[in-house]
Amino acid sequence: MKLKKTALIVPLMFSSISYANIVVEATLDNVDAKVEANGGRVNFDMLIKNEGNADVNLRYYDTLIFPKGELYNRSSASNIMLSAGTALEKTRPSVVVPAEFPAGKYSYVLSVYNRDTGEVTSSNFSFYKQYSDTENTSCSEILANGHSKGSGVYTIKSMSAESPYQVYCDMETKGGGWTLVGIKRRTQPNEVVEELTSPELEGGVISDQKWADLKYVSQEVLVVADTITAVLDMDALKNANCKPLAKSLTENLLAHNESSGCGGAGQDYSVFGSNKSNIVAVYDYSSSKFIIEREGTGWGNAQNGPYYNGEKMWVYVR
Repeated sequence: MKLKKTALIVPLMFSSISYANIVVEATLDNVDAKVEANGGRVNFDMLIKNEGNADVNLRYYDTLIFPKGELYNRSSASNIMLSAGTALEKTRPSVVVPAEFPAGKYSYVLSVYNRDTGEVTSSNFSFYKQYSDTENTSCSEILANGHSKGSGVYTIKSMSAESPYQVYCDMETKGGGWTLVGIKRRTQPNEVVEELTSPELEGGVISDQKWADLKYVSQEVLVVADTITAVLDMDALKNANCKPLAKSLTENLLAHNESSGCGGAGQDYSVFGSNKSNIVAVYDYSSSKFIIEREGTGWGNAQNGPYYNGEKMWVYVR
């Protein structure tokens, strides 16, 4: 008996799987785009494309992130339906940045929400709004923002000042960024000057209002006198127990800390300025030290720390 071979054929069943593949692109026309200090715009190209084989319901929205992280929703969300293989393209839309917006780095984010799956796809780019001189509150900020052109006269606008004013910036000593706030002399009264724009001036100090603003944003005091320099800790000066850092640079004694009492007797006190008429001095004897670092050959050394007495003192803050 002859056996008959039979082939069993099982048909393969293929099911068509529907999917949507969303591509999002937000691309600057100019990768080095910047907005001027007085405001402007940056142009970009926008693409939302469905590279899948199924129609999809989308919602898109854009956000501008400010230099300090604040979010600004530029417009309300828009709903669209993209068929398979189609795209929404916009050529040269723009991000407008008004003059009153702060300077610094901005990020633009285009986000697309898939209403069918809940997935979010996004694209982003960054650009800068440039600083103007009057947006800087100190020489330290000018340096940090990359606007230093070396030591010299700059324009700043401190927090409570009604208008910008000029200051002298030392951009070299100990890393730079120092704002000149006073030139104090042994033989002359410490008079307020409208603008302190040169270390070559005979003397003078900035106003109490400007001093209050600069104290608030500064962490260090630089003292330059004859053959010495010293960097003082702003917090230690502000927290001095006998006399916290003075509200006015016209005062002779600017700060006084003492380990026991406040009479200035013994070697347990730290002094910036002097309680004697128009003497310029730095003493650092107390347990709460004012001096962070010091240099020069004009220092005296007592048992509990260094001291200096001189004819003239330049005072800077950073």
